[in-house]
Amino acid sequence: MIAYPICPAGKVSGAKITVLKVHKGKGSFETLWSAKDSTSSEVAQGVFTVGTSDSFRLKGKPLTKKLPEGFYVEVAEITRQGKYDLSRDSWIDQSVRPSSPLKAGEYLTSDGKIVSRKWVNDQVKCESAS
Repeated sequence: MIAYPICPAGKVSGAKITVLKVHKGKGSFETLWSAKDSTSSEVAQGVFTVGTSDSFRLKGKPLTKKLPEGFYVEVAEITRQGKYDLSRDSWIDQSVRPSSPLKAGEYLTSDGKIVSRKWVNDQVKCESAS
């Protein structure tokens, strides 16, 4: 489950999981999973599941193997101005998962801190609607 920081006027339109692959000293990103067209307002506002078909209608690349311990999630966003933006990517480190399940409305940062949805959204500076 991902809680992506987004301004109220923005909409998540898709997401993908990538990993960095290094070959002969050169790095490139490999896409492990991708999808687009959010299935609900909750997904459009940044709370979604990666690697499954639950959160997005259109499948890009299906996940064919288990997720690695660490990966990037890149989000496609439609801004208030209607612009399509491949926005910030976030590092997901599954090794920092707590031993007990998170409570409803709790999310985990990459460094293991448990935060609220408000804290997540406070990480972006939003333009006023006026």
